[in-house]
Amino acid sequence: MFKKVILILMVSVSILFSSDIEIKGQDGHTVVLKKTAQRALIFPMPFASMYIAMDNGIENIAGVHGSANKNLKTSFMLNAYPDIKNLNTELVQSGFTPNIEQVLALKPDVVFQWADQGEHIIEPLRKLGIPVIGVKYGTQEYLEEWIRIMGQTTGNNDKATQILKWHEEKKALLNSLTSKKQYKPKIVSLQTSKDRIKIAGNGSYDNFTIELAGGINPAKNDIQRFADISKEQLLKYNPDIIILGTFDSHTPDDFMSQEIFKNLNAVKNKQVYKLPVGGYRWGVPHIEIPLTWLWVYQLIDGSESIHLTNEMKQTYKSLYNYDISDEEIKQILNLDINKNTKNYNKLLD
Repeated sequence: MFKKVILILMVSVSILFSSDIEIKGQDGHTVVLKKTAQRALIFPMPFASMYIAMDNGIENIAGVHGSANKNLKTSFMLNAYPDIKNLNTELVQSGFTPNIEQVLALKPDVVFQWADQGEHIIEPLRKLGIPVIGVKYGTQEYLEEWIRIMGQTTGNNDKATQILKWHEEKKALLNSLTSKKQYKPKIVSLQTSKDRIKIAGNGSYDNFTIELAGGINPAKNDIQRFADISKEQLLKYNPDIIILGTFDSHTPDDFMSQEIFKNLNAVKNKQVYKLPVGGYRWGVPHIEIPLTWLWVYQLIDGSESIHLTNEMKQTYKSLYNYDISDEEIKQILNLDINKNTKNYNKLLD
């Protein structure tokens, strides 16, 4: 009996003082870290600014995807963290395929990589014994798990909890506000060029945002996730509000100048808007995403029930410990690009 008690105590002490951090990725693979990450490599583009926010800086980031770094260097993030310009960006050969030589040279103690874009981008790293946390894209639930995982990886679980609480609070706020509204405008989210239209449908994160903010996505019943559609199909949807994504350079003025669209409700009322770009692109799953929800709600509501610029100042101070300037807010909101749209300046009130 005495030996049994001693054994139990020894196991308990071992567990108590163990520094191992077990992190289960979204592909079911578990990574064990001996301590919080000090050399992280980040392939998923939204993760770069998220990790900076969670880890309170770039000190423990050894490298990021080149496209993510372009966004960081052209946003307020460069003012908040000037050393961003020194981040290694040679992680990929193309797309998300790892540049193995660069990865090995950077000696990472953890790598974040997409787990839903093929084994060829993740298995070569694991075969070399590199701890890879696989993550998946597309839902609020996945996003919330990203935040929890980053909290574990950086040792900042309390901050992760605070951020998740903020997400829940804003969801609850919008559910409360929209439950009182009878009018639900038709809203579509597009990636566009002169000759191509890609629309977000059911199962897309865009659809989640549209419905949370109080709109209806007319493409929901026809489109799964994202698909190309014809201009004629968009005319049939006749949206009241059109949101243009930031993965292309097409502007509201470009869209509204097309003769074929002149009778769309959104065009007649000048309610075609380009998404903002903050620490990363608004609209996609990201640590800042509640700001996108509030932005869409303001496009619908147009009242002063939400003070978006105040929300932005509080958010960027909380996430990045950065006091965003009024001029930077205008840049984030794409004020110049959206200057000819309905009541857009009111977002600054």
